[in-house]
Amino acid sequence: MINTNQQYNLSVYLIDTLNNEIPINSENVVSLTISESILEILPRLDMMINNAGSFMETFPLTDKMRVRVVLESMHRTVGNLKDDPNYVDATFVISNYFAMADPIENKYFTFKISGYLSYPYTSIRFSSFKGSSDDVIESVANIAGWKSDIRAKGGESIRWIQNNNSLNFLYHINERAYIAGDGVFIYSNLKNTLIYTSLYTEIGKSSSKRAVYNQNIEYAYLDKTVMNYNGYNLSNNTCLYNNKMLYGYDYMYFNGVDRLTQTVRANEKMTTYYNRTKLIPKEAITNFDDYGLILDDDFENTIFKGKIQNDYFRHLLFSNTVELNINSSSETELFDKITLDLRSTTAPNTVSEPFSGDYLVGAITHSLTQNIPYSKKVILCRFGINDYDSVYVKDIV
Repeated sequence: MINTNQQYNLSVYLIDTLNNEIPINSENVVSLTISESILEILPRLDMMINNAGSFMETFPLTDKMRVRVVLESMHRTVGNLKDDPNYVDATFVISNYFAMADPIENKYFTFKISGYLSYPYTSIRFSSFKGSSDDVIESVANIAGWKSDIRAKGGESIRWIQNNNSLNFLYHINERAYIAGDGVFIYSNLKNTLIYTSLYTEIGKSSSKRAVYNQNIEYAYLDKTVMNYNGYNLSNNTCLYNNKMLYGYDYMYFNGVDRLTQTVRANEKMTTYYNRTKLIPKEAITNFDDYGLILDDDFENTIFKGKIQNDYFRHLLFSNTVELNINSSSETELFDKITLDLRSTTAPNTVSEPFSGDYLVGAITHSLTQNIPYSKKVILCRFGINDYDSVYVKDIV
């Protein structure tokens, strides 16, 4: 049985092609994980369910079926349930599943089910949108009946041609959206909202809370300005990403008339030392594959640059990450700006100066597993480290 640590009520339903909801006994749910990320258009679901065989015989799963997950906090601080930031009522489309039969009786099955947040896409849609990428995202969200949260202004003035389903069109825009000298991020949350923003837009805002170490985080969630964590994993991908792109891009493309050379560099920073200290020119060879676009006058000045910039800045942001295990009732959203006090490994009562400071929330994971309390993890990301007396190497390579 799923352990929610007496803080949440979990309900899981299977929705058939006729929109009938069939409740799944929570005792049969072995594990359930919901993942949100600024690098993914839609949140993902992964779960394991024990089933006596009905999903194989009397009620076979198909790719048109959906799974509805309802997670209700027992400690909400608002009167209206839907206004609770921690309330989850999300429906996921089943993308694939794997069934494992009991080796003895061959009657009892464990199903591994994966899916993504249900987005109302059509099979094929032919549409034309004129304007910047943020305008298109707002229009697409309205057509789908979703909300939109536009935090930045796109730098294009072109005609976007949709010649595939709406979900693929979102991926198409996300790859090519352009803001001068910045990286564009397009993603959605569990509240059916499409968000359009940029790296420097999020870096420039104020910190929303401070993350501090607290060994007992079970009820450490009442102070909304503090994110308590009781464990962390530190990851530094600088060496890998520097070799790939973080020294900066010098790239060339053909616009139909001339070969043009452009440069992409990080001009703003979050820390004292960051991944542009040593500039090594590199030539990026990229397959642009720009079908479904009409060559307006502004095309060559935006789309080619957007594809390179977005690839560069998305890798840049995740060059330094810290995964925190936080209280499941802590309120946090993607791209929240967090000031981290990272506990020192050499002096327990102090913080690690190089790796403390401001981060952005890049991913959130909700995990429910049998016999283990409901947990929430966040991945904080940035590029670089802070200055400190013990930092002997001043150039991050």
